[in-house]
Amino acid sequence: MKKIILITSLFLCSFSASFAQSTIKTVATGNVLSEVTTPATLESLTTTSEKTSYTFKTASGEELPVYKSVNGKLFVCRLSKKTGNYYKQYITIDPVN
Repeated sequence: MKKIILITSLFLCSFSASFAQSTIKTVATGNVLSEVTTPATLESLTTTSEKTSYTFKTASGEELPVYKSVNGKLFVCRLSKKTGNYYKQYITIDPVN
């Protein structure tokens, strides 16, 4: 009886593990494609944000426009050198005495 329960449980575990595999998209010709995420664009990062009149000057001298998010936080959009994707870099403003 123990052998039957053990074999049944192993069979069910192996059967359920087969459904845990990631899905792979295939083309009609049979070539296998992996899932690709779309890179972030400048427009997709700033659609809900408001552009301010301020600019942010980087160490290399490049001036970037400053955006204000829905929550009121300030950020600039930077371009990654490795991936070529845009990302948000949140900035803080120090009060001037």
